[in-house]
Amino acid sequence: MKTILITGSTSGIGKALVYHLMDDQFDLILVGRNQLLLDELEKFVKKEVPKRRIFTYVMDFGKLEDVYQVSNVIKKNHPQIDYLYHNAGAVPQTKNAWTKDGHLEALQINYLSMLLMNEILLENVLNSSEKTILHTTSMSASKKFYMDEISMMSQYGRIKIYGISKLFSRLYFHHLATIHNDLKIKLINPGIVFTNQIRHMIPKPLRFLEGGVRLFIKDPNQVAGHIKSIIKKNQEVPIELYKGNKIEKHAKINLDQDLQKEVMMYSMDLLKGYSL
Repeated sequence: MKTILITGSTSGIGKALVYHLMDDQFDLILVGRNQLLLDELEKFVKKEVPKRRIFTYVMDFGKLEDVYQVSNVIKKNHPQIDYLYHNAGAVPQTKNAWTKDGHLEALQINYLSMLLMNEILLENVLNSSEKTILHTTSMSASKKFYMDEISMMSQYGRIKIYGISKLFSRLYFHHLATIHNDLKIKLINPGIVFTNQIRHMIPKPLRFLEGGVRLFIKDPNQVAGHIKSIIKKNQEVPIELYKGNKIEKHAKINLDQDLQKEVMMYSMDLLKGYSL
């Protein structure tokens, strides 16, 4: 029986993947920010697959202390995690949105909180037989970036700052791959997927066009099917990037080791208040 932890498990790609994995031999560790939705998902899984072991944890990526505390509980309760899937993420609803921790919302939710959680649980993943980390990245993550832009990020639009946060995540995982050769990292670029986030981006007067929009972008269930096949793929190198379920070339910026180190120094400075 393998163990998989899925963040953002109560909607979109995460929830669809839970459905896809119910019939496989996986213990499920589901993380979300809504207790009611987690309870409903747990009830459904146990009804469909009574013998499946499932564990749920409420975690708000908008609160670093919450991520720190809950991740340490998970670390204690699950000494071995075969697959750690970082799926949670969000485009901020407003430009220049900040968290109570004092960070840009997109940067914290899509990157800092994920990094904090991953650093805490990395030992548990390395203790497992599969040693696999998955991450939902974005096609907007492959843009040019210079560290001089850090001071200007608050002026950027919602989509650009989202792309930078996803780029930082990619740089982090490439940095991690140089340190742990036995770790398997699978970066997944799903393209544009019809999730609740996309639905909310459609102006209310135009919601009647939702059916047409669905025809041109991917369904979470389709993406989850690809991810299930990616989970099972053998991987001979520390890090791979997938589009659909096919391997894609890494953008040059992801391979810039100097930029990786600069981003890591910047990130760890932001997280210096937490014991890692």
